[in-house]
Amino acid sequence: MARTAKPLTALDLKRLKQGTIAVGGVSGLYFRKTKFQTLFILRFTDESGRHDVSLGNYPEMSLAQARAEAVALRNRISLGEDILAERESQRNKKKNLASRPSRITFSQVAYDWIRERSGLGFWDNDEKGEERTTRILEMYVFPLIGDVDINKVTVEDVFQVLSPIWNEKRSTASKAKTFIYHVFRWAIAKKICKQRENPGDVRGSLGVLLEPLQKHEHICRHHAACPVSEIPRFFADTERYDSASARACEFAILTCCRSKAVRLATWDEFDLRNGIWTIPVEHDKIKHSGRDRRVFFIGTGYGAFKKSAEISWKKGSVSKFDGRFLFRCGTDDVLARNA
Repeated sequence: MARTAKPLTALDLKRLKQGTIAVGGVSGLYFRKTKFQTLFILRFTDESGRHDVSLGNYPEMSLAQARAEAVALRNRISLGEDILAERESQRNKKKNLASRPSRITFSQVAYDWIRERSGLGFWDNDEKGEERTTRILEMYVFPLIGDVDINKVTVEDVFQVLSPIWNEKRSTASKAKTFIYHVFRWAIAKKICKQRENPGDVRGSLGVLLEPLQKHEHICRHHAACPVSEIPRFFADTERYDSASARACEFAILTCCRSKAVRLATWDEFDLRNGIWTIPVEHDKIKHSGRDRRVFFIGTGYGAFKKSAEISWKKGSVSKFDGRFLFRCGTDDVLARNA
């Protein structure tokens, strides 16, 4: 067991010559002074032998701080903690950081960002999310900045990526801008990128450079819509058409459902007794597992359902409960998008 020497004072330390001296106050606390370094160490013995653990350099670490740190380590050792293994782990981490390539390209970081998101289930509810993100980066971003050191990518570089497609492919440019922003945001958080300003942040310099392009903003024009007051007349017009597509249109309006769910609807999705239609997850745009996809169709909605059934029976030779499409073209083909 290490002996406890007579406690020295801060003034005593200043007068000490080179060597290793027990400073007292804590068992095993020593002060080591050489020509090149002065530090505090904690000396202890275990089953593997005697060990000296560095506590900190003097005078950056004071005598009082050294004694407090030595007491804390002594307590951990008495509890059975392996402080040597912990110190070795810390040294290995520093070596790994030092061995990391000094030049990391934007594409390398982007692929790492994608892999981490995928591993954490970010795209679980979006089957094509990872593929779409990768494709946009590879087609529009990597050709210009993919091989550039991420610490050397500038706002001007990001502008050069976005400006050629900003007006012609606004949606794609917006997605590319978002992906670039998130890649840098992730890299900064991971301390891979040392830049303070995110080059993909439109709230900074990038927004200033993109501002002139806003003058050529694409005017969004929505498809023509039928006013609510005209819906009765619209339904009266569709009544003249004895077709599955007309009935599908009526059913989509009355149930407020997307065209894909209506076109692909099959008989086994419907509970006729209770008037409930359960849309399968693969027919829904939103893939969240907890989403309620039940649609209650009563009154006029049920009337449109019955009319569609009558048309389907006339044009097909199958039973209404065989699981085939509710609205079908020909004998049993699904309606096309533009039907």
